[in-house]
Parts: sequence; structure tokens; C-alpha cells
Amino acid sequence: MLSQVFGAAMDILMYIFALYGVITAISAIVKCFYRNLNLGNPGIRIAIIVKNQGELIEGVVRSVLSSRVFENVIREGGLYVVNMDSNDSTGEILHRLKGDYDCHNMVVLSGEEKNKVFEGFGG
Repeated sequence: MLSQVFGAAMDILMYIFALYGVITAISAIVKCFYRNLNLGNPGIRIAIIVKNQGELIEGVVRSVLSSRVFENVIREGGLYVVNMDSNDSTGEILHRLKGDYDCHNMVVLSGEEKNKVFEGFGG
């Protein structure tokens, strides 16, 4: 009798976890499509200029991309990261992160391309 109650409780718990997983997946997909609607402010961009920051850059970029400011305000134009000729792993990390955050508008530029941050602002 006790084993039947325990088995039923475990089944219910498994269904709850499965439902949570489905809801989380649907939420992530909806957020991805929502970000791609370009409802943000095209007049706001975040630019990070880095050189030889392989140990820190991943945490910085992930923090910026997961912040409420980026999610709610800055969608079009997004995040520009200018790699100023780093000779460590900074460049490889940035390109990997760009692939990881394909729903976000993240642009990785070299030092020679730094003026692209200002394109579209006119003047």
C-alpha cells in the first residue's frame, strides 16, 4: 500500500518536472522570436572595447546580454564588442559567444572596424 502511494507521488512529481521543462522551453522560444521583432530603440547601442581580456570577457558579455536593460530597451542595434587586436583568447571567445547568443543582435568587430559602431546614427 505504501509503495503504491509512493509510486503515485513520484509519477505526479515527474509530470510536474516535465511540465516545467516544456513551459521553460516554450518561454525561451517566445523570447527569441520577440527579440527578433526589433521593437527596441534603434538609437541606443552598447559598445564594449576590449584588448586581451580573455579571462573576463565571457562573464561581461553574458551579464550584459542577460540584463533587463538589454532585453527591454536595446534590441535593434544591440551590443557591439570591439576587439582591439587582442593576442590572447579574447577573439575566439567573442566569436563563440556570438554563436551562443544568435537570438541577440551582437556584433563582434576588429579594431579596424570600430567605426561601424556609429553607422546608422547619421550626424
